[in-house]
Amino acid sequence: MTVNTAVTVAPAHRQSKHVAPVETGGRVPDPRRHDAGRYVRALAEDHERSTEHLDVQPTDDGPVFPLRDMLGFTVTQGEGTGTATLVVDERHINPHGTVHGGVMFVMLDTAMGAATMTIVGEGNWCATLDIHTRYLSPCFGGRLVATASVRKAGRRVVHLDAVVAGDDGREYVAASGVFAVIPAAG
Repeated sequence: MTVNTAVTVAPAHRQSKHVAPVETGGRVPDPRRHDAGRYVRALAEDHERSTEHLDVQPTDDGPVFPLRDMLGFTVTQGEGTGTATLVVDERHINPHGTVHGGVMFVMLDTAMGAATMTIVGEGNWCATLDIHTRYLSPCFGGRLVATASVRKAGRRVVHLDAVVAGDDGREYVAASGVFAVIPAAG
C-alpha cells in the first residue's frame, strides 16, 4: 500500500506578500503610519545589546573596521564628504577577471557612511537604509576611489550620492543612498 503525503503549496507569485505579524492581531500594518522615531530608538537599543560583548577600541586611524582591513582600502572624510580608496589586487577579482561588484559596493557604502558621520553630531552614529547602485562599466584593475557627498541632511535621515571611479576618471559605479541618523544613547 502506498500513501501519498505530498503537500501542495501555492506558487511563490500567488502567495500573499502581506503576512500580518501575530502581535498586530492579524492586521497588516499601514506603512504610512510607521513611527520613524520608534524605529530609530529600537535600532539604537539593538546596537547596544548586540555589541556589549565586544571589546573594540578605536585605533589611531579610526574605529576598528575588520572588513576595511581585509579588503585593504583606506577611508578619508571631509565636511559632508567621504572617500574610500583601493588598489585592486587578486583579492578583489571575480571568476570573470573583473573587480567584484560587491567590493565596489562596500566602498560606496563605506564612503557614504563616512560622509554621513561628518554631519550627524557628537556621539551619534548612522546606519544604511537604502543604496541604489548602477554598475556602468566593468573594471579590470588599477586604483579605485569611491567618493560620496551629502545631498540633503535631515534630523533622522541623510540622502547621499556617490561614484566609484578609476584614476583616469572613468566611472564604474554610480549610487544614491539613504542613511538613518541614530541618536546617542541616553
